Amino acid sequence: MRNSQGSLKHSPGGVPACSRRRPPAIIGESHAMSSSRVQALPTEYLGYIFRSRLEARWAVFLTALEITWQYEAEGLDIDGTWYLPDFQLPELELLLEIKPYLGEHERPNHPVFDWQKRREGSALLIGDASYDFLLLRGEPWANFDEESSHNYGYDDPYEGFTYWDDHYYWCRCNCSSVGLAYCGKSDRICIDRRVKGGSTCQELFGRNLYRRNAPLIAAFKAARNERFGT
Repeated sequence: MRNSQGSLKHSPGGVPACSRRRPPAIIGESHAMSSSRVQALPTEYLGYIFRSRLEARWAVFLTALEITWQYEAEGLDIDGTWYLPDFQLPELELLLEIKPYLGEHERPNHPVFDWQKRREGSALLIGDASYDFLLLRGEPWANFDEESSHNYGYDDPYEGFTYWDDHYYWCRCNCSSVGLAYCGKSDRICIDRRVKGGSTCQELFGRNLYRRNAPLIAAFKAARNERFGT
């Protein structure tokens, strides 16, 4: 369980762990673009058939950052309901659910959030690993305008939600570790890992790179500009 306004597990990534097509999901309602208000566009990328163009763009983003990812890799039993996460990030020990932004201002609901609240933030177990869960709503893009550098992501077209908090954004530490942190505060990434004995980075609070650095900018641009074979 994390404290409010913290960070999520993270690490420098490797190559994408995906090279084959996946079978249909068991629970379609848990996937991006499943709302009746949005028509999903199945999209092929790196051998996967994604259920929506939005999911595929997030896959491009993760690939550009060299974060190992798996699409619809393993299902979970959530109080008797079978749930299949969109992305599993083994090196970050993180499960990502992708949803479109449809103009909502309220926090999104999700069965995993309810499950975690009832268990005071219990992690989701896959094999011997404990995974955090985060819902990403919106497009992989960021506002790179220098004048908005202190808005901490509030003006970006995506936002990350945990069961206890919101305003989570991608950021990158000086040591090159990438992760999702509250308000995109990169100083929280390795501080969180160091407390757990998983990092020797000496980054201190007060250093906030957010997401305006070359690798993140390149990843956002790659996700937006990908034409998926057209």
